Amino acid sequence: MDPVNGLKRWKETISLAALCIVWIFLWSMNEGFSTPDTLYEGSLLVMFLLTVGMLVHNIRQTTSA
Repeated sequence: MDPVNGLKRWKETISLAALCIVWIFLWSMNEGFSTPDTLYEGSLLVMFLLTVGMLVHNIRQTTSA
């Protein structure tokens, strides 16, 4: 497989993984990793979990294709 085609195939997966890292970074900047007790922290947790779900779904689709 050509590296360029491989990168095209995994582009969305790499983007979702990077977004997960951004959510973790933002969550850790707000008083570290603790139970979310504000709306902002809860929103970050929800967005992180949605992104992880999309990442898992995308990995399953990419590996089965």
